[in-house]
Amino acid sequence: MYDNFDSPDENDEKAIEEALSKYKEMESGKVSHFFDSEEFEIIIDYFIAENSLIKAEKIINDALTQYPSQMVPFLLRKAICYASSNQELKALDILTEIETIEPGNADILLTKGAIYSQLQRYEKAIEEFKKALKDYDELDEVYYSIAQEYQNLGQTDKAIAYLIKSLVANPNNEAAIFELSMVFELSSKSEDAVTFFSKFSDENPMMHLSWFCLAMAYANVCLYEKAIQAFDYCIVLEENFLSAYLNKCNALMELEQYQKAIDTYHETMTIDPDNSYILYCIGECYLDMDDLENAEKFFLDSIKFSELFAEAWVGLASVYEEQCFFDRSINCMEKALDLDEDNVDFLQYIAKLYHISDNSEKAIIFYKKALVLLPDSTDTWLDLAELYYADFENFNLAIATLNEANVAIGHVDNEIITRISAYLFLNGQIDEAELFLLSIQDTDFDYIGKILLYDSTLINNQPFWEMAERLKN
Repeated sequence: MYDNFDSPDENDEKAIEEALSKYKEMESGKVSHFFDSEEFEIIIDYFIAENSLIKAEKIINDALTQYPSQMVPFLLRKAICYASSNQELKALDILTEIETIEPGNADILLTKGAIYSQLQRYEKAIEEFKKALKDYDELDEVYYSIAQEYQNLGQTDKAIAYLIKSLVANPNNEAAIFELSMVFELSSKSEDAVTFFSKFSDENPMMHLSWFCLAMAYANVCLYEKAIQAFDYCIVLEENFLSAYLNKCNALMELEQYQKAIDTYHETMTIDPDNSYILYCIGECYLDMDDLENAEKFFLDSIKFSELFAEAWVGLASVYEEQCFFDRSINCMEKALDLDEDNVDFLQYIAKLYHISDNSEKAIIFYKKALVLLPDSTDTWLDLAELYYADFENFNLAIATLNEANVAIGHVDNEIITRISAYLFLNGQIDEAELFLLSIQDTDFDYIGKILLYDSTLINNQPFWEMAERLKN
């Protein structure tokens, strides 16, 4: 956070090595050395970077004793030490003091801005960063810092504007490129991302990140063919860019081009051969192709490289479920839950497996665990109610469960109301079923279609259609 000043010769490795070597010799007591002010700055910056703040502060005091007339750079570093050890107010006191000596010093202003950000005083941080714009060469870094503060304030449009300013000042600022791509995505402005990165990649055709962000923008608006083309440009420019390969594979899978995705994953493995996630993804492709033998092989290979990768166990469970090997499938899900016990998707899946393997009591346990973690999950409430209704033939408990669901969800859910109506109708309570359906305010909600999807035998049920006609009128 506080690396926004340029120490003399900080990029000169030889100068850094020599200064550190002299300091370590003196510290060991072998020899006494004289240090000029630049060498002190180099040594102090090294220990700050290493988070050796006590040692850095000691050297700062030595430097101030030797060079009292050059106090500003050393006091600036002392302020950084205080801020890095959560003594922000002490740091601000020092910065206020030295700002009176050098009121336009951008390093002081940037450090103050960083401290105010640390204190979550984001408006003050922006104020200091904007002051620094008058006297700082790397404007892209300052614009980037301002953008981050606007994000902290939830002012997305201003954050985007300052990230664009950062890239205008320096198109090679990779942090700003990634940040802008992320902000566009998180603020659901993917169309704007396509517009910006199309122009940016035209202006910077040899920059792989510009094509990568354009590809991600295309993928976010479901233009997967264009996304794949942009990922390919990115890969040509940066052939070992793993994220481009992986996201290209995601786009291919969205297009159901599973064999092409598998081929691309194999290319990716030349970059990272022992990546359990890539092996898992290949298994997912084979699973989508109903090639259970190869799916099982790659899920097992993924687990071999990382037994702690829960999703690979879930994939393997899916393979065994498809083969009706429910005991094996449940065993895999138990291993997945051992690794991620609060994963609602895992809890819902193992509950389903117990349900379809006629272990209803176990299914109830896991459905209820899932609902503790995610009480507004409509699908889980519906599955639990159906278990009571179909497996236990307990109409009253099924209805009570769905009524409880509406309370837990916090509003009257149309899916829940429709299922209650279906149960009432099937229980011969047609008038009550009709009243429940009349309570649905959303005229676009296809409750008749939902009921038929739940029980297709009703398509030939005359009283059902008579009820539907009354509701229509």
